Amino acid sequence: MPPWILINHRDENWGRDVASVPDGATMYVTSGRTRVKAWAPAKLNLFLEVLGRRDDGFHELDTLMLPIGLWDLLTAEPTDDGSIQLHAEWAMPSGRIDSPLLTDRGIGQLPDAEQNLVYRAFELVRKTHCEPRGVSLGAVVRLWKRIPSEAGMGGGSSDAATALMLANRIWNLHLPFAELAQLAAHLGSDVPFFLYSSSCLCRGRGEIVTPVSSCQSLFFVIVKPPLGLSTAKVFQHTEIPRTPNDSGAIINALSNGTVDQVGKRLFNRLQSAAVSQYESIAQLARVFKRLDVVSHQMTGSGSCYFGLCRNAKHARHLAQTLNSKNLGNAFAVQSARVPISRRLCEQPGQN
Repeated sequence: MPPWILINHRDENWGRDVASVPDGATMYVTSGRTRVKAWAPAKLNLFLEVLGRRDDGFHELDTLMLPIGLWDLLTAEPTDDGSIQLHAEWAMPSGRIDSPLLTDRGIGQLPDAEQNLVYRAFELVRKTHCEPRGVSLGAVVRLWKRIPSEAGMGGGSSDAATALMLANRIWNLHLPFAELAQLAAHLGSDVPFFLYSSSCLCRGRGEIVTPVSSCQSLFFVIVKPPLGLSTAKVFQHTEIPRTPNDSGAIINALSNGTVDQVGKRLFNRLQSAAVSQYESIAQLARVFKRLDVVSHQMTGSGSCYFGLCRNAKHARHLAQTLNSKNLGNAFAVQSARVPISRRLCEQPGQN
């Protein structure tokens, strides 16, 4: 069941309140073809431990990931020519502090169409489930990016997971969740997480996913510095601990505790390596240490750095403060709400 394909989106201006998320994606039926709209959320790593190096070149991880209310937008409609056409661009912001794209500082580059994970997701579904059936199916896909790249927020992986669900829907393949999860793991380590609609504990290289309940909304202020980080370099300089930290405490805090209890248990093994290699991360760590936040750390392998806040107003205030310091783009978000309805609805509409 596609958890991030939602219903009745009402605002095309991207200027959403920090406490709001898109209400969803409506299926539009025009000219006899079905266009589907879907939103892809970003994520934060509240906990990330590196357990060891694997024989396949990846690292064994134990990480708690949380979807947040910062979204890319995808639309897709089927064709019968067997080709995948992808049009991708950065979405222009509305000027509110809950948009990460207030300026062009450090938002990142978009890969060429055939290198984009959205294109690769559609191609993977087409080759594994359309061609074997002797069916020549294609798609026209459009992607509007808001999630910064090279940020540790999983934008590309989230887009890929959403693309898998869109391909499954517009081509009427009716693939079960388990099959989508296998395809997701083939595309990338973080992709399977974005098939779920909640915070999750992710192990292995990230593909072993266990949903985790959360008892409350969490609010964050995030800074995307101008320069990205090399994931390979950060992992290369990360020391594997003899006694790894355990994720059990933060899972319990997220499920049953307070914001302060969650904050005390934030952890990212990769941060010390990033701080030693990149002055931008070291500077952000120093700045956040002086801020009135519950707790703070880098997400993923960087480059985004976040602070856990007490509420939406607190997050907005700190975003304004940080934007005045010229550290990059600062913005406020909250943990993503799980939609009440997780099915596509079909109704007449206009382009």
